[in-house]
Amino acid sequence: MHRLTPPAPPPPPPPRQVLQRDRPVTVWGFAAPGVTVTTQFSGGVYGPAAADGNGTWRQVLPATAAGGPYVLAFNSSDGGAASLVDVLFGDVHLCGGQSNMQFTLLSNAGVPNVTAELADANNYPNIRVFTVGQGTTSTTPLRELGSIEQAWVAASNASIGLGGWTAFSAVCWFTYRDVYNALGGTVPQGLVSNNWGGTPYVALLCWLHAYYRRLAPPASRSPTSRQHAGSSTGARRRRWRSATAAWTLRCGTP
Repeated sequence: MHRLTPPAPPPPPPPRQVLQRDRPVTVWGFAAPGVTVTTQFSGGVYGPAAADGNGTWRQVLPATAAGGPYVLAFNSSDGGAASLVDVLFGDVHLCGGQSNMQFTLLSNAGVPNVTAELADANNYPNIRVFTVGQGTTSTTPLRELGSIEQAWVAASNASIGLGGWTAFSAVCWFTYRDVYNALGGTVPQGLVSNNWGGTPYVALLCWLHAYYRRLAPPASRSPTSRQHAGSSTGARRRRWRSATAAWTLRCGTP
């Protein structure tokens, strides 16, 4: 993947990705510490955002309704420039699992009419797909992915039908193609496939534990609701704490 001059956004994303609609979105990239970056988007200029001591800058963009395409242009105080083109706003989904999620349309003999299904993928340019490679393993957060199987690309017979154990996930594709259709074809869909066949189920559960332990059971929103649901809320919290403690013992503290 080619590198842009600072402040290049971190790979991914190349052009054609989808960003989440209807909520503020944070974009980020790398530059020399102290360098400032401005972001131009949809007629507005945001920033400047300064790169921290690790060389990472972040900029929050306003909530944007489903649609596009947009261009995001970045300019830094040291003369660097970069841009992202053909960016859509819609719903972004992470599809992760074992081999049953990794199966592609061409690797799964159970997909009927696969030739017609692949041809039909050409009708969905507003569904964008991305496949994480399997050259990345780490117990700590990384600045960049170690490998990318398939960079952001619009759905087509070619991008959905790479075949073998590459791209694209059949389960992910059929699920969110149907969601796209159910939404009337008005909300772009961004699909990130990140699967590893044969992953022990305990590893997956520990990953989920690390995520969900950061969430709290839903709090009551009014005194009235607390009065009516106080006992059940307390029970849910006790069950939550008990389950969290058990999985922390098994998985460790993330």
